[in-house]
Amino acid sequence: MSRAIGETAPILIISSLVFITMVPSGPMDRFTYFPYKYILGLLSLKMILEL
Repeated sequence: MSRAIGETAPILIISSLVFITMVPSGPMDRFTYFPYKYILGLLSLKMILEL
């Protein structure tokens, strides 16, 4: 049981960071910038690796 909890904890934390409900329109919006930047970084990395 402890192994299952230990293996799913990182998945839950990362999925909560990446979950986006809206796209920010300005710097004062109530929005965490990290998930948006993280996804953009992954997409650009994917494009670089496909070259």
